[in-house]
Amino acid sequence: KIADLPGLGLQLQWSPDARRIRFVLAQDGQPGTTLWEVGLGGSPQPILKGWDGEGQIASPGGWSPDGRNSFFVSPHLGTYDIWDLPEQSIFNFGKRYPSRISDVPFVIMGIVPSRDGKKLFAIGIHTMPEVGRFDPRVGQFLPYQEFSGIHAYWITFSRNHRQVAYTTYPEENLWIENADGTDRTQLTFAPLHVVGLSWSPDGSRIAFRAQTPGGHWKVYVMSVSGKELRELTAGQSDSGVPTWSPDGRRLVFGDMPAVWGQARGDEVLHLYDLRSGTTSALSGSGGLWTSRWSPDGKFIAALKISNQELMLYDCHSGRWRSLGPAGLNEVMWSHDSKFLMYETLRPDVAIYRIQIANGKTERLCDLAAYARLEQGFTLDSDDHPIVLQNKSTSEIYAFGIESH
Repeated sequence: KIADLPGLGLQLQWSPDARRIRFVLAQDGQPGTTLWEVGLGGSPQPILKGWDGEGQIASPGGWSPDGRNSFFVSPHLGTYDIWDLPEQSIFNFGKRYPSRISDVPFVIMGIVPSRDGKKLFAIGIHTMPEVGRFDPRVGQFLPYQEFSGIHAYWITFSRNHRQVAYTTYPEENLWIENADGTDRTQLTFAPLHVVGLSWSPDGSRIAFRAQTPGGHWKVYVMSVSGKELRELTAGQSDSGVPTWSPDGRRLVFGDMPAVWGQARGDEVLHLYDLRSGTTSALSGSGGLWTSRWSPDGKFIAALKISNQELMLYDCHSGRWRSLGPAGLNEVMWSHDSKFLMYETLRPDVAIYRIQIANGKTERLCDLAAYARLEQGFTLDSDDHPIVLQNKSTSEIYAFGIESH
């Protein structure tokens, strides 16, 4: 054993002298990852504490052959910056600041310095998003022509199917347009990042989950005119995706656990009354999240945090029951409220649906064969699954670096 870490250590790399290990650290409740180091017999320490980009480290990139400099990758505003960090020496003892070597408009992975220290080799991944819609006639996802050229996910239709809202990739801005592709309107802008949305029953408002960089995930409501943005949640916790009651007066949403699959013990599903501005806990919802109100208002579906088991709340009787499936990711209601669609996790990555009346399940489509840029799925106006596929390509690049 070398050391106990205050989080999850990833992408470990030995220093040239084999006395230190460099890695990125993911910590519970902290956005992004930071660059850390631990020496043999020492304690783990952050490397870039106080640097502006500290929480945006994608990967370490090894050391120069002489061990005087190290490298890392940091994403920033859609580009990936390669940075050079001088190592501690008698000449620069104390706080060190990295310098940018290059910035590129694609994902950089696997940095390896050349033996002579004059170049950095890296894998460059060119991301090509494509919205795919499942076609049951051919049994596979095909390009969704209505979204050709638009990089979008969380594509969600209004109840009357006349409008559609979505989040752009990778900007995570909220847009709406008519179902025929006309009258596109951007509703949110940076620094707000939107992931997860829901139309009000009358189509006049959209509830969504969003965060600002370094902040917590909050629930907002906005009119489709782009005005009257209203933040509904406060505090130091992260909120899940909201969905509407059929009368448009309330929203239901859950708490996000700090660690996937591990409940803190205080997570519940919240009912927010839009008229009074008050919040109450849904009865018996302790340890649940990923709540989805059925369009007809009769049920609320949710997942257990501990094992992602699908649960169903009867709004008339006030009782919960298990629907059986567990190990799930996303859950979506069919537009007629007769079915729940859900995504299973590994090893069987697929979309199923379960009929509420009799519990009969049906496998709709396989997802394992499709690379996706964002997990989860949504449904078109005919209840066919929609995903954001990754049609990426990769190449090996060489970046020249100055001698030190």
